[in-house]
Amino acid sequence: MDENAHPADPPEHILRLHEEKLSVERMSRITGEVRVSVKTSAHKHVISETLSDNHVQIEHVSIGEITDELPQERREGDTTIIPVVEEVIEVRKRYFVREEIHIRHVVQHRLHEEEVTLRREEASIRRTVVENDADKPPVAAHPQTGDNSHDQ
Repeated sequence: MDENAHPADPPEHILRLHEEKLSVERMSRITGEVRVSVKTSAHKHVISETLSDNHVQIEHVSIGEITDELPQERREGDTTIIPVVEEVIEVRKRYFVREEIHIRHVVQHRLHEEEVTLRREEASIRRTVVENDADKPPVAAHPQTGDNSHDQ
């Protein structure tokens, strides 16, 4: 008996259970036959599709122009332009500069004096003391020039 077991505990019983296992197997067996036959039939159908043909048109265009630089092949829209050039000897007129005329613009400053008449206005304001204002000191008037504003 176990030392830790109490005399009032019932004894344990262990029951052995069984386990079932299943095994599945597959087997092929012929249950019938299938036959496939193919029959080809033909019928007419009308299709409509746009086809494109590309061709070129060659045109010789007379230019008759003298240039200083060799013109390069170029493309303008759907036209490729290939210049056909010929070297030519050119007789040129040249200029000999005998003299130059130089015109210089000079600015001079000078003092200008003239007597003009200027106008000036002056306003004098004087305040007199009334008997009711005897306690207040008199306010001196200031002469004004130029504008019409007044200090009081």
